[in-house]
Amino acid sequence: MDTVFSSIIPVPTSTSQHHPYPAGNHFTVSQLVEAYANWYFTGERQQRRYTSNYAKLVKKYLIYCLKNNKPVAFGHIDYRSMVKPSYISPVKSFLFFYQQLGCPPVTSDPIQTKRAPAGNELVLQFIYEAGQLRGDESKSTYQKSLNAFFLWLEKQRQQGDMSVGFDGPGVERFVHDCRQRRLSPFTINLRIAALKALAKWVLENAERFSFNEVQKKGMDLVTRVTPLATEKTFYKEALTKQQRYQLIEQCTEPLTTCLVSLMVYSGLRTVELIRLRHGDINLVEGMILVLGKGKYTQQKVKLFKPTMDHLRCYLEHHHSGCADDLLFPQLTTRKVRHHVDAIFLKSGLKAKGISAHSLRHTAAQLLLEAGVDGVYVQQHLRHARFDTTQLYTKRKTKELYMTKLPDDF
Repeated sequence: MDTVFSSIIPVPTSTSQHHPYPAGNHFTVSQLVEAYANWYFTGERQQRRYTSNYAKLVKKYLIYCLKNNKPVAFGHIDYRSMVKPSYISPVKSFLFFYQQLGCPPVTSDPIQTKRAPAGNELVLQFIYEAGQLRGDESKSTYQKSLNAFFLWLEKQRQQGDMSVGFDGPGVERFVHDCRQRRLSPFTINLRIAALKALAKWVLENAERFSFNEVQKKGMDLVTRVTPLATEKTFYKEALTKQQRYQLIEQCTEPLTTCLVSLMVYSGLRTVELIRLRHGDINLVEGMILVLGKGKYTQQKVKLFKPTMDHLRCYLEHHHSGCADDLLFPQLTTRKVRHHVDAIFLKSGLKAKGISAHSLRHTAAQLLLEAGVDGVYVQQHLRHARFDTTQLYTKRKTKELYMTKLPDDF
């Protein structure tokens, strides 16, 4: 018998005869399906665990048996005439496993109550108080990541594994499970970051909670979990100079023209656009004051001539005598993206990897292609780290690699 399975639950040593399962012990449907999957998907089959439908079909069979009061060991006799032939193979495999296990009693899974968006009280408090989560989108992203872990944790305990918890080994197991399900390294690292932030917050506020020293040590280990090593890449494509011109040409409304111009020339983010106020615009000096993402102080950003012309046109229709008035009232980041997506579609430039954030990438890429030193591009885009700006240089190097090398040397 497979060692992975035997470490989960005792298995009869002999397979030649039926062994009754110890009285009083039973499985829920999900527990039994999980135990079967741990037994079946080993060796060469392990890679197919999260793409195969075997576990799903076995669960369907067990639900049929319970619903129709059929013995699990013999329910397949009637079941095979009711389903497709392809459904029977996983059931046969499961029944072989089930008989080796001793034909234990099976009960239905407990009814799950619908959870609130953040069902864990610890998560709710953290999201409410965490100072580093300044925007609603950041809070929502962390909340989803934390909920994913605690739902996974609850599932493990429903399946009988009470040893797993919110500690270093528990998070490592969660990460392993995420990798088995082929989640992207970006998603996994986001979940790790959220869990580390939660653990750090709990330890900093330890006096408010009744955690013992073992639990605190476990959460300290969470803060030491290492994220997956990844090569930083571009998540959005950039436009060419001709495409930038094509996009601006399709803007007929002063508002949309101004939004696109500020993004594609000055590299503003959507959140930076909606924070702009009339007093931030200085057309005499050719610059604007920008309150960046997660920042408390404004930074000067150069305005290029096309953008200054677009701003003048916009201000003719939307002038305000108050410097504190928003430049783009009623706009949200979602509405900005909607405006930009509409222009992408109209200009025929909408494609996979192209979004509002692509305009910021375009500003950086075209400046570098124009020969502007990366140090100044870093300042223009308000990158905290120069290696972020270097990503654009790396991308261009890859694009030119085949053409720049000689045919012979």
